[in-house]
Amino acid sequence: MTRPRIALIATIARTLTHHFSPVVRRLDDFQFTAVAAGAADAGFAEFIHVPFDRRPAAFHRHLASSLVLRRSVTPAAFELAHVNTPIPSVLARASLHSSTPLIYTVHGFHFHPLGGWWRNQAFRFLESRSRQRLTQLVVMNRHDLLAAQGLGFVLGENLSLSPGVGIDLSIWQERRPLQPGAELRVLVVGALTRQKGVYDALEAVARVKRCRLDFVGTGPEGKALASKIRKMDVGDRVTLLGQRRDIIELMENADLLLMPSYREGLPKVTLEAMAVGLPVLASAIRGNVDLLANATGATFQAGSVDGLEARLWQAVSNGETLKRWAQGGRNRSRRFDVEHVADGYRLLYTKVLHDEPVGDPWGMIGATT
Repeated sequence: MTRPRIALIATIARTLTHHFSPVVRRLDDFQFTAVAAGAADAGFAEFIHVPFDRRPAAFHRHLASSLVLRRSVTPAAFELAHVNTPIPSVLARASLHSSTPLIYTVHGFHFHPLGGWWRNQAFRFLESRSRQRLTQLVVMNRHDLLAAQGLGFVLGENLSLSPGVGIDLSIWQERRPLQPGAELRVLVVGALTRQKGVYDALEAVARVKRCRLDFVGTGPEGKALASKIRKMDVGDRVTLLGQRRDIIELMENADLLLMPSYREGLPKVTLEAMAVGLPVLASAIRGNVDLLANATGATFQAGSVDGLEARLWQAVSNGETLKRWAQGGRNRSRRFDVEHVADGYRLLYTKVLHDEPVGDPWGMIGATT
């Protein structure tokens, strides 16, 4: 029996490898081709290079990408297209043949409460104007669900709520409790950008002398962040580890994951921390608040160094608080099992390919927070 062919589209190949290849490996009843900028990555037998560009104003690159998409992702080559990042989603809606079903999984809308007014209006306009071309929109958090409904999408018809990209629950580790008077080992994982709140993390940890902080990742603020660490004379407690592949091992040796971001979708690193039994402290933004409900961690106001500092003192002063956050996170992480995510996409793809009502592929409608 011939397997349905699906074009899995994103701006860069690494996005598909990091976020979607664990799901793809569980969906062997479909044939996937990665369509992205860069070189082919692990997890995909077939790859099509498209010169996507993240910059909204890179019009010449967008035109070139549209032409490659139009030539490559044809109804003869693929039964379905599934796009995962915003600019390719707009280009796919404009370029692909109207007979090709198109699914868009939103990893966090680019218009959000902490975004600039003009930027928010531009992205909201693009999503609204091209809504009709989408066969199905998949969101990952309650804030984006409400935003999508405001754009005219209908839950259960052309809109689904998913539990993110999924995690492997077998990574759970029994953790040693934080000893009284011991240093709190804090881990920040993500791109070194202002949107990720890296300076807030540095300022707050600098005030709490019993904290050590490791940044994992690279980005445009790397050099400036290193310079500020030196100027603040906290190099003995704050380390830039760069890009790492052993994230789970680093989590196993930390006491707390800190997520001070200003914008997220449903962050996989938070899910991984919850599954590994690492307590999580995060900014109270969309995605984070979906995950850290019902005592499964703690939140603070995004951009508030004072609020973050207060939460760090709470963590340093009470090991039982950390233990409670860890256990709550582990219990909650079960609903984000990658097997469950894969089963939902299998159902979604099948329904879309057969032009049947999608309904609720992941059983999330009506689920409590």
